[in-house]
Amino acid sequence: MYGYQGWYAAPRDGSPLQSWEHWSKTGNLTPASIAIDLWPDVSEYDDDELYETGLVLAGGQSARVYSAWNYKTVDRHVRWMRDYGIDGVFLQRFAGALSPGRKQAFKDQVLQNIRAASEKYGRVFAVMYDVSGWTRTQLTNGMKQDWMRLTDDFGMTASRSYQWHRGRPVVAIWGIGFRGNRFRPEDAREIVSWFQKDAPEAYRATVVGGVPWGWRTLEGDADANPAWTPVYRSLSVLMPWTVGAFAGTEGTDRYRQERLVPDLEETRTFGADYMPTVWPGYSRHNSASKQSGDFNPFPRMGGQFWWHQLYNAISIGATMIYGAMFDENDESTAIYKVAPTPAQAPTGARFVTLDVDGFSLPSDWYLRVAGAGTQMLRGDIPLDNAIPFVATASGSARPTPRLRH
Repeated sequence: MYGYQGWYAAPRDGSPLQSWEHWSKTGNLTPASIAIDLWPDVSEYDDDELYETGLVLAGGQSARVYSAWNYKTVDRHVRWMRDYGIDGVFLQRFAGALSPGRKQAFKDQVLQNIRAASEKYGRVFAVMYDVSGWTRTQLTNGMKQDWMRLTDDFGMTASRSYQWHRGRPVVAIWGIGFRGNRFRPEDAREIVSWFQKDAPEAYRATVVGGVPWGWRTLEGDADANPAWTPVYRSLSVLMPWTVGAFAGTEGTDRYRQERLVPDLEETRTFGADYMPTVWPGYSRHNSASKQSGDFNPFPRMGGQFWWHQLYNAISIGATMIYGAMFDENDESTAIYKVAPTPAQAPTGARFVTLDVDGFSLPSDWYLRVAGAGTQMLRGDIPLDNAIPFVATASGSARPTPRLRH
């Protein structure tokens, strides 16, 4: 399953936000205010789901973007998931969705879009609360009230497409135990316990915890407070966040030995499932202040970086995988269709196009790779540390020689 941000909006999209939400760092959308490093390929979108930006593509055409408020676009994204063999998504939900207002209305609509499209195309979805920066009250009372509202008013967990695990609907809480949290271990224990056994039966859920990669040893990105350890051990599924934790295949292999293997062994001692995160690459040059962030510090390597992570996770015995992310352009982790060359991106700003590392790839390359990854996870194709096909000049794919680890 992949993370789905669903946070992009546009003026005139009919939403209550009426802004270039996440496309721009300011109220206007200019080359200097662009907040994304990946530019989406919208060549397949219809006119009624695109919004003029005032920017110009390198080829001279008008640059347009989409809004997740528009059901037609979310339907398109979920249809891609079906067509390429992706099981479903965790829809991200942030603090702004906890209180009545414009942001809650927007996120509620996106949730309904995801639900309808998932039911239509036979995909699954679940809610993931991103609690980075949340206060203690938001983590406990705010999340409880929101979950009950979604259950009662929207019938969310009654959807035939809502993801269940261990006999209950799934709720993911991302951001547990990181350094800099504004809430305490006891606050996290309270909300986890509420979902597992303290809430009325109708609201109980299986908790997936998005935790630091250093959760087991309380180092790296993890808070060093030992009171977090019993919180981790109370989770039903642990999903360590690894974006930016390593680079290249050597770094991936080192992470396998130092983290993946002992992490999986540790989770087995307390009966939790282990859900490694895989990510294609990372860059946030444009979203950084004054566009001063590093450009493409974690290269995609034409998909081999992502594939090698997946290979390592499956080879140690992981049976579930979290993909970061489906539509995250801000930090360049998206795997949906994006601009393959600078000719398909606006002028005046720098973008991580798919050819940036010297590869000639079609815009849907990472959807193809993700679909093959699902097949490998299920055992439908052999476990192999090389992507089972290569891009051709026509944009199609053909088998590649098998390379064994």
